[in-house]
Amino acid sequence: MKHPNQTAVLTQQQLAALGLKCNPFSAHVDADRLYTDSILEMTLNVIVQSLARNNQSIVLLAEQGAGKTTFLRKTLQLTRSQFQSCAVRATDIFNFVQLCEKIQTKWPLDMCSQADSNLSIENHLICYFEKHPKCLLIIDDAHHLDNACLKQLFELKNRLDQTHPNALFFLFSGETQLKLNLIELDDHALHDCSHLQINIRSLNLQQTMSYIQYRIRQCMLASDQSPQSILDTYQCENIYKNSQGNFDQIHTQGNIYLYQK
Repeated sequence: MKHPNQTAVLTQQQLAALGLKCNPFSAHVDADRLYTDSILEMTLNVIVQSLARNNQSIVLLAEQGAGKTTFLRKTLQLTRSQFQSCAVRATDIFNFVQLCEKIQTKWPLDMCSQADSNLSIENHLICYFEKHPKCLLIIDDAHHLDNACLKQLFELKNRLDQTHPNALFFLFSGETQLKLNLIELDDHALHDCSHLQINIRSLNLQQTMSYIQYRIRQCMLASDQSPQSILDTYQCENIYKNSQGNFDQIHTQGNIYLYQK
């Protein structure tokens, strides 16, 4: 038996020998092929309905690898007909100016609106609302944004809400630090950063088993082949034990078991 190797990459020949056309534990999957179940669907429905019914910002909290980005991608897919969306992944070097530049790049104005190329972010968005009356700003890894940047973002939204209510919506995802940053803002009397907090939890055992089977089924060469012929129940249970339902760790452990075969 081969020794487990977390960095090992399965070749196409190795995958074919297992009856697979691609690696089921690759992180890159089309949005319409992302795994979901009744529990995850309930959370998605809360997000979509909250966006549709009110202008409250939504914050998704989870540990790294627990599925925040997956939720964002599914939300993008489900709200495509309702909102003009802009998705940005924050880094620890982001400041408010750099974030605004990203937004202006992803939500460009037409030539008629660009008479003044030095529009502030507020005026830029007001011009953008003329053709796109409902806009959803999605920021992944928002825990990288410092308090000054978060404060300016919420202040921008509050000003725009006065003149263009229900035009700009926020959906942030991040780790626990994002929650702490928002609490600190509230403690400093910034009362207009109210938001709906949703905690994203790692998969339980049954969800992990279903997720592994789903991903394998998506990649099998033969439609009549069983996912359990590639990873059996015992192996799937061990993957859960070692990953505790964290998506990143499921992928790592799944690759280890495939490489051992």
